Amino acid sequence: MDLRALAKLISLKAEGSADLDEVLRQYGISLDFGEKVELAQMLSGDFSIIYDIVSDRFILVKARRVEQS
Repeated sequence: MDLRALAKLISLKAEGSADLDEVLRQYGISLDFGEKVELAQMLSGDFSIIYDIVSDRFILVKARRVEQS
């Protein structure tokens, strides 16, 4: 699995906030915990990544772009 390509795909397609597993499931992909951590690090510029330890899931929150006037 090319995690860099997957990170690019997610950053282009994901909007708002989403459960990482649900996003991956849309593409028929399953990753182990270590791969999810690595992917989250690659996404960190475009997203805030929250790990919910209670539900054991990664939540992606897309960063908002603020236009200066």
